[in-house]
Formats: sequence, C-alpha cells, structure tokens
Amino acid sequence: MTLPDLEPFADTPTLAGRPIFELGPFGHHLFPQDRAEVTMRSVLRRAALLGLVAWLPLPVLAWIADGLTVGPATHSLLSDVGIHVRLLLAVPALALADGWCGSRLSVIARHFGTTGLCDDATRPRLAAILESARRLCAARWSRLLIALLAYASVFAAFVSLPDSALPQWQRTPTLGAMPLVAWWHLLVSAPLVFVLVYSWIWRWGVWFRLLIQLSRLPFHLSATHPDQAAGVRFVGYSLRAFAPVAFAVGAIFAGRAGADALNHGVALTHYQDAAIGTILATVIVIALPTLAFTPRLLREWRLGVFAYGNLGSLHSRFFEQKWVLSRPRIGPEIVDAEEYSIATDLQAYIGSVYSMHLTTLDVRSLIVLAIATGLPMLGVMLAFAPIDVLIKEAAGLLF
Repeated sequence: MTLPDLEPFADTPTLAGRPIFELGPFGHHLFPQDRAEVTMRSVLRRAALLGLVAWLPLPVLAWIADGLTVGPATHSLLSDVGIHVRLLLAVPALALADGWCGSRLSVIARHFGTTGLCDDATRPRLAAILESARRLCAARWSRLLIALLAYASVFAAFVSLPDSALPQWQRTPTLGAMPLVAWWHLLVSAPLVFVLVYSWIWRWGVWFRLLIQLSRLPFHLSATHPDQAAGVRFVGYSLRAFAPVAFAVGAIFAGRAGADALNHGVALTHYQDAAIGTILATVIVIALPTLAFTPRLLREWRLGVFAYGNLGSLHSRFFEQKWVLSRPRIGPEIVDAEEYSIATDLQAYIGSVYSMHLTTLDVRSLIVLAIATGLPMLGVMLAFAPIDVLIKEAAGLLF
C-alpha cells in the first residue's frame, strides 16, 4: 500500500493555491486575491477598518445635525448600545471570520484528499466537488442576491417599525426631513450588517452542500478507525472555525438587550430564555452540516457490527473448541498461544466497532461555539445588571 499524495491537487490549476471558503461573495472587495498577502494582521486591520467605516460617520453626522454641539441626537446615538455593539463588535467579527473560519474550512475540505480515505480513482471527483464549492462560494450573481436581500431587510424593518420604536437620532417627521446620520445608517451601516450575515449564511449553505456531496463519494471508511468515526472525525472540528460567526450572532442579540436595559429599563432577566434559545439555535444550526455523514457512518457501523460480530463468533468457537472443550485442564501455555493474542486484538477491534460514533460532532467544539455565542451576552450582563443581582445570581450558582 502506498501512502497518499500530500499535495493531491498540485496538478489541478483551479485548486492549487486557490481559496475555497476564504473569500465569500464580497471577499474579493475586502481582502486581496493573492492569499500570500493575507496575514492575520492584515485581516484584523481590514476588519477593524470595516467597523469604523460603518460606525464613525454616525457620531460625526449626529454632531453636525446638532449644530456642531453635543445635542439630543448625539446623546441619543452615544447611548444606543445596540448600534455600537453591532458595528464595532459584530461587523469586525464577521469580517474576521473570512480569514479565521474560511481558511479552516478549506483545510478540512482539502484534507479528504490527503488521507487514506481517497484513492486515485476518486480524486478527480473530489477535485471537481471542491472546485464547484469554490466557484459557488464567490459567485458573482450571489453578490447581487445578497445585496438585494440586505436592502430589502433594512427597508422592511424601517417601514414596519413605528417611529416611537426608533432611537431619537433616527426619528423624523417625514422621509425627506430625515437627517444625514439616519440616512447613513439606512443606506450603509445597517445594510452592511445584513450583507455580512447573509454572506456567511451563503457560505454555510455551500459548506453544507459540500459535505453532502463528499458523504456520497466512495471513500474508504472503516468502522475500526481509531477516531471512532470511521476516519472522518476531523469534520467535526469545523465547528470551532465558526466561533467568530457565533460571537457576532451573540453580539447582535446582546446589543439589543443592552439597549433596552439602558434606555427603557428592561430587566436583563427578561431576555434570559431568549438568550438561551439564541445560544442553542446558533450551535445547532452551525453543527447541522456535520450530520451529513451520519447516514454513511450508520451504514459503516452496521457493516462493521455484522462483519466483526461474525468474525468474533467464529474465533470464539474455534478458541473454545481448541482450548476449553477438547482439554481436561488449561495450563499456562494458553498465555503464550497465538490464538490468545489474536483474541485480545480481535476483542479490541470489535469493541471499537460497537463504540463507534454515528456523528462527527465534537463535544469540545460545541462548547466553544456556545461560549463564543454567550460571551457578548455575559459582557452586557456584567455591564448593565445591578451589582446586587449579580451577587445574588453568583451565590445561587455556588450554594
């Protein structure tokens, strides 16, 4: 048996050195196409810059609307916790995910070609599937679709909300009298949030589609693989890559809760059930694509149970016939017998088959996602909850 090629796509120009999930529909406009120029520092810088572009004009325009003084519009904007959290935390986190999440998803996708799961006959089909995902992830027509959905969502929210539900810096008697700060939020800041969210929903869908297609390829899975998932346990580690996306979702929720607590006196306990539901929903949705391999794992488990169960039965009968039933007494020579060693190894293989996992889910990755989603909520609770309430809750946890 020859070892698999560690660079299986080196002879495939469309895949060699090309990103798959790193650049979403708008990634080419945010990051350089030459991946050699992309470093963590450049990703952080561009993510922070994107947040500032969405946020910084708002206080400047509010200050101008107040006649170059800190008036009602400026006070209202500065006290709007939700807008600050969305633009200064959620937007950079979603942009940061391009370099964090996208690269890790690409590594996991390419890993199918660098393991013993894939043979030379399957490799061209694998390359075609990855190329299809790459093209679909950054499809030009998806940009128009996402932009239309983003502006439609902003318009629907703006029209459906009563004027009293809007913060003071956005309120206006007529559309024509709306100040520049409100126009900037309506045309730039709010659509940007939706564009980034919808872009990651798009990439999540492409990732889900890719895993479904990969699960149908004739990979050499084995129920006795040491990872207890037939050799594809590494797919479950993709969940950790979505941590920045989960953080952004939690930040958007936390911003709304913090704004209501600060401006309307709504108790944070009012959002307790919604916060738990948001964390659970985020973890479940992000983890859902990894279940694409469950039917295949179930099949491998069934085959392993029957095959190794039958082999175990045959060996047990042979062992009993030779060492138990046909001998008046068993001596110490059984310890050195070849059949005894084989029985020990076979028992380990059969045990691994019966303990095989039917999903690629990783518990630690699920915990990482839950923490990433809940972290902004914890920050808002510490910032706005009364100290006596925090002490009481902490005491309830300890005692």
